[in-house]
Amino acid sequence: MAVDFIIGRKVGMTRIFDDIGTDYPVTIIEAGPCEITQIKSIENEGYSAIQMGFMDKSKRHSNKSEKGHFDNAGVPIKKKLKEWSEKPVSKPKEYVSGETFPYLGRNYRLKVISGNTPSIKLKNGYLQTIVEKTDKNPQATIRSLLENWYRSHAELRLAEKTKRWAKIVGVAPRSVSIKNYKSRWGSCAINGDIAYNWRVILAPHRIVDYVVIHELCHLLEHSHSPKYWKH
Repeated sequence: MAVDFIIGRKVGMTRIFDDIGTDYPVTIIEAGPCEITQIKSIENEGYSAIQMGFMDKSKRHSNKSEKGHFDNAGVPIKKKLKEWSEKPVSKPKEYVSGETFPYLGRNYRLKVISGNTPSIKLKNGYLQTIVEKTDKNPQATIRSLLENWYRSHAELRLAEKTKRWAKIVGVAPRSVSIKNYKSRWGSCAINGDIAYNWRVILAPHRIVDYVVIHELCHLLEHSHSPKYWKH
């Protein structure tokens, strides 16, 4: 398992010069030595990871839990810890029966059925999808049906949540819409138009509520200034 980080501490600042005398500011960092303090496994912790430590810490300033942890590891007590886990490579969706897709924080299995009229609906805990037998590219059809289903439910749910939370926050947005943002969950225009990324509907209710409240608070303070975070 390759580790793509280092643990260190800032020692100071200096400057270095190249061959023609140009100087560059440099931060001096003491990196390492680092020691492995714990190896986590799927069998024991539910996931695979390596915990590493840097800078020794006096036992006198350590609690019982810390002493036990580092005694088990067979290394001195460390001041700084960092954990690195190897992210599994996600498998591309095939849009076939049995695959799971999230909706409001829960996973639902896809159930593909042959029929005359392509459609999709949440029924008995399954995302039941109907595709035509003659469909030469059913995966593309299912993907399109699923995205449209997400969009329509996002539009309905987010409108409901915005209306409910707007009363609590004490604001009145001019409009609510759904967008296909690539790198944001939502936006609030100065004129009061609020737009949400339809993909937020995949997240649990508490996350969706946070996004809604976040955008509504921009009607009170448009920027992310200290004043905004007081609301």
